[in-house]
Amino acid sequence: MPGIFGCLVADPKRRIRADSVDAILDRMEDKLRHQDDYTTDRWIDTDERAAIGRIGHAGQFVDPLMIRSGDGAIAEARCYGHLSRLPGDGVISPDSAIDPMLAIADESGGFSAICLSDSRSRMALVVDRRASEPLYTLEHDGIIYFAPEIKALLALGIDPGGIDPGAMAGFLSTGNLFPHQTMFKRIRKIPSCHALLVGGGKTILHEYWRYVPGHAPSDQTPRELVEKLGELVYRSVQESADKPSETICFLSGGLDSRYLLACLARIHEGSGHRMNAVTWGERTGEPGSDPVIAEQVAAAIGNIEHKFLKRESGRYGDWFREVNYLVDGLSEISVFHPHEYQIMKQLRAAGFTRVIRGDEAFGLWGRRYSPESALTTIGFRPLRGLPHLPELVEPAWYREMCETNDTEFAALLDRFEGLDPTTLKDVIYFSQRVPTYLSQAAYYKQVLFEHRSPLLSNELLDFYQGIGNDLRRNKVLFFDTFARAFPDLARIPYATDSATEDWGTILAGDTELHRFMKQELHDEGSGIWELFNRERAVELFEGIGQSGGDRKPNPLVKTVRGIARKAADTFFPARVDALMSRRSRKRLPVSALLLRLLVLKDWHDRFHAP
Repeated sequence: MPGIFGCLVADPKRRIRADSVDAILDRMEDKLRHQDDYTTDRWIDTDERAAIGRIGHAGQFVDPLMIRSGDGAIAEARCYGHLSRLPGDGVISPDSAIDPMLAIADESGGFSAICLSDSRSRMALVVDRRASEPLYTLEHDGIIYFAPEIKALLALGIDPGGIDPGAMAGFLSTGNLFPHQTMFKRIRKIPSCHALLVGGGKTILHEYWRYVPGHAPSDQTPRELVEKLGELVYRSVQESADKPSETICFLSGGLDSRYLLACLARIHEGSGHRMNAVTWGERTGEPGSDPVIAEQVAAAIGNIEHKFLKRESGRYGDWFREVNYLVDGLSEISVFHPHEYQIMKQLRAAGFTRVIRGDEAFGLWGRRYSPESALTTIGFRPLRGLPHLPELVEPAWYREMCETNDTEFAALLDRFEGLDPTTLKDVIYFSQRVPTYLSQAAYYKQVLFEHRSPLLSNELLDFYQGIGNDLRRNKVLFFDTFARAFPDLARIPYATDSATEDWGTILAGDTELHRFMKQELHDEGSGIWELFNRERAVELFEGIGQSGGDRKPNPLVKTVRGIARKAADTFFPARVDALMSRRSRKRLPVSALLLRLLVLKDWHDRFHAP
């Protein structure tokens, strides 16, 4: 993963040994060099308090920026990534109330940075509002080591601590971790909107910004809000539109990506440039599916070179292991989307160097009536009470996982206590889902490309701080804004099927995945079976084969259920919300559980006990 790496002194009495610095950086860089054409550089503090390396795509190394506040405080920031608007003189002049160590955090874009005061008495590791370029840290003997991938820290030979029971619990129940967690107790991730401040012998994790949409209501009319949002979206896309021939937009059948592609086409209208878009899926031709709707959108926009790339799974085991290595086993992405990295390689070979995708946080889904419902809507469920796990997990370990997981959930709800459940849903989505699951889906793309998410710019997030629930629910304001800007495209229906795999059925069939899972479950030498009951895992797997798997409902059943749910939701919304929340908190498909176990086994064998 491209980004910054190195070490800094946390204990004022310590220094980084000059004769060991290059060896430290060499080990970390070796684990981060996934492409031969990566650019690298290094800077080593003459006072032996910090050593910094950068590795990644050419053009994403931001020259050192000086930070000069009104009271004369001076600091220097060294970044990797992209800032939307670089200061012409290389000097950031924050408001005097802002700590110079945190001034870089106000800049829009996707980056990670280290900030150092002139005296080196204070330092800070800073990630942007969504942790686009991740930073993991490991403190040892008064020195903090940091890197964008956990494997670079493991290469140092420092004890990362045992397995974090709370992290494993979260992974089994949701498919990803809380933003600060890794699978190792001593390796932590700097969460989005946070900075790690170091100085005076203290290390403080500081939250410099929080997304609470609607907390500062705007006095503008809905029409004025639509116009303002349209301007902000267009301007944000424009900042990523400077390399049209090398840029490709991911195009689904939803709203976000068609809005981005439409803006790109309008920006370059009459320039002679063709826009590029790509859609992928397991199958084509199904009415209402992503590939079908995306093709209609591309044709309606015009002047689009639109590719469709098929998701193949014939080499499932090899591709899964490749992706799981890149993402350090932190997400179920590697088992549900192992082939997407192969698709990214095809796009890179075709000459593309930048990708644009449509993640946003503008108010998914409708109203919620309880904190529990807000959490389950985003996919966060406590481990306790989920089926199969008490028999699958070693008893003492299961108890510890449940207790730690309960504490994590209590802390999360306490952090956002008092928020309306609908607002809480949106806050949880941005603070927990965007920087974990969605960012991990982007990480292996960043290995190959410069990666842009224009709909998550600081300016757009700031704007939504003033948008109330009525205009956020089901993205009402965003849909209205798109319809005003591109009325013809708004009339094209939105996809109702992603055209991706039914993994439950594939796992149960005579497939590469079935054979790979069988092989892994019968690997008796793996240390993962000290935590899990292998015989019970085999029983669950064989049961899936006999029952035919956790199949998705057929389209007709799905449509009928949707109509019934909509009717019930109209007349008994709170009751339906509570019922769906209770069901979600107790449901864990066997196929999802086994696939997550596959991730944990590969992680354990490769990273924990190689």
